[in-house]
Amino acid sequence: FGRYKGTGFSQSDVDLWALWSAKWLVLARLVELRASVLALDTDMLVLADPYPLLRAPPLSRCSLVLPAEGTRVNLGIMYVRGGGRAGMSGVASVLWDVVRRLRLFLEQGDEWLLRDA
Repeated sequence: FGRYKGTGFSQSDVDLWALWSAKWLVLARLVELRASVLALDTDMLVLADPYPLLRAPPLSRCSLVLPAEGTRVNLGIMYVRGGGRAGMSGVASVLWDVVRRLRLFLEQGDEWLLRDA
């Protein structure tokens, strides 16, 4: 991410966006390996075992579970159900697209948002 230093972003901004990108990149790679992943930020407080909820309907039918936090990329919790489930290549594609868009944002700022669909 050193190449983003001259893009008008401060070093702390670059470091933060790089951290978020790395989180999504690791998740995408683990999904390609068919691993189930429960990713939690260090500031998350888990008061009960989340797996009974994630394994019961309606969430048991979902391959990707994200909180409804709008368009944020810094999500405190993400769950991907791995294994040989159908649709996992679609989940990996979504995760890789988040990585790609984060890097585009760092390279070009927000002007790419209007032309990249």
